[in-house]
Amino acid sequence: MATQRGLAWVLLGGLVVGLLAVSGCQEGAATRAGTVVEPKPVEMPPDAKSAGPETAGSVVDRGRSPDGTLQARVERQWPAEDANTADVERAVETVSGPVELEDEAAVAKAVGPPVELRLRFSPGETAIYTVTTESQKSVEWAGSASTRPATFRGGHTGTRIEMTFEQRVESVGADGDATLAITITALKYTSRVRDAVVLDFDSAAEKDEDMGLAALIGQSYTIQMSAKGEVLSILGAAGAREAAQSGSRGRGTAGKLLSDAEIKDRHAVAALAASTTRQTRAGQTWSDVKTFNFGMMGGKSYERIYTLTEVLQRDAGPAAVLEMKAIPSAATAEAMHEQATASLFAGRFDNTESYTGRGTFDLGSGALLEYSEYLRTEWVVAEPVVTENEAEPAALRMGATHRYRLERVE
Repeated sequence: MATQRGLAWVLLGGLVVGLLAVSGCQEGAATRAGTVVEPKPVEMPPDAKSAGPETAGSVVDRGRSPDGTLQARVERQWPAEDANTADVERAVETVSGPVELEDEAAVAKAVGPPVELRLRFSPGETAIYTVTTESQKSVEWAGSASTRPATFRGGHTGTRIEMTFEQRVESVGADGDATLAITITALKYTSRVRDAVVLDFDSAAEKDEDMGLAALIGQSYTIQMSAKGEVLSILGAAGAREAAQSGSRGRGTAGKLLSDAEIKDRHAVAALAASTTRQTRAGQTWSDVKTFNFGMMGGKSYERIYTLTEVLQRDAGPAAVLEMKAIPSAATAEAMHEQATASLFAGRFDNTESYTGRGTFDLGSGALLEYSEYLRTEWVVAEPVVTENEAEPAALRMGATHRYRLERVE
């Protein structure tokens, strides 16, 4: 029995080493931005259907409002030439019960006026942002310690980066695209391998002044950003990259933080860039696709579906609330190839996952206030050989997490 047990876990032992050998989970670029997810059409009652085709701005749910009062309110608030039939239908469907005259405010809240989710820049304007990213992989033994192989080594491997930067608008084009000067003002960086800290940097600590990462503080680079939140180009980063090579430790890490890929991921606002419509109403959805590489467990693509859930009326002005929920997608051939390569391992595991996000956009200033995403995926495989004396089967639990948060702090 012991021989069977040992052979059963030999392959998985190699997988543990491979999974924890690379820090964090790697990301792929978002693709197919702007795919609009259309809502399901509202099924109208028979009497409404018999009344003839409805035009945009005159959608009526006669099952709830036989006297047509709801129709009049929708027509008054959104004339036919301005309304989106699907948006109005969905909003009407969210109103519960008969709609009376005094419920006009409820209808307005359900549908909501259109808003523009576009960044607006003014020359000379400055803002302070903090961006935090965290990627981690983990391997844990579940079950009785007596069944754990002697050579098993689990733990957590990954990195956490917290960078604060000043964003200054240098110029704005006629199309709203802007040239932004980015200056790094603070940085924290932590890297772990199997729970052991291999690099820990804090720009506020005197002990870290000789590290390559310290040379990044005060360094600047320039990006061109569209009003949709896309990083169009990166300029003037040579000086900062050269400075990153100074210091006795962490020079490679400092240089990586200034790579084109890292800069784009740091500043791009995917939730805005994915939208293809200029105006958006509460309840409307749109999507893009993002791919992650989980090493020996393969790659996986997710369709991120964004929804404008509500418009908050605050003392500081209206703000739009966005929510993101992702579903697995096989949209890219590369991800499918990686999945096939990893099938020898991944096919043995049960997989659970969750990928969500949320953001707030200031409609008055045209600025993103905050946006965050959290991905958690876990694979579990139980030991194929279980003895009668074991209270519970042994199992190997493997996980990967990814966090991203961009927040305006000033």
